[in-house]
Amino acid sequence: MYKLTNMLFQLKMDRKINPDIHYLSPGGYEIEKDGVTYKFDFCQSNGNAADDDTVVVFDVYDFDEEYAKESGFVGEFKDPKDLLGYCFKDFFVFTGEDNDAEINVVELLDLTFRFSNTETTKFHPIYLKASKKQIEQINEIFKNN
Repeated sequence: MYKLTNMLFQLKMDRKINPDIHYLSPGGYEIEKDGVTYKFDFCQSNGNAADDDTVVVFDVYDFDEEYAKESGFVGEFKDPKDLLGYCFKDFFVFTGEDNDAEINVVELLDLTFRFSNTETTKFHPIYLKASKKQIEQINEIFKNN
């Protein structure tokens, strides 16, 4: 079995990111397969600026098993590629509240899932790029918000 441990992704924002005034916090994901919606999240995240000052690179990790179990999702797959068969319904990124400096996500540039093999004590992470369709689904979510 393979367990989802991280997601690594790049977000293009609508303006230059100023870490002194902009607060970005990813978290809260919904996927669907066969008419069933599953929710999941990660407890930790690291965000770093890219060379382009309108792009932020995130690594979200520490899969929140308790939250995911509430919707029946365990984040484990016989084959990591099975995750590519799910449709994204939500990909939330907190960008501040009413009095905070405005900044918005324009586009998801890249998304990679990281898995660990639960049947071995050796840590050999497996990286898998999201499908083009999944990237398009997530970008549609950002476009409509």
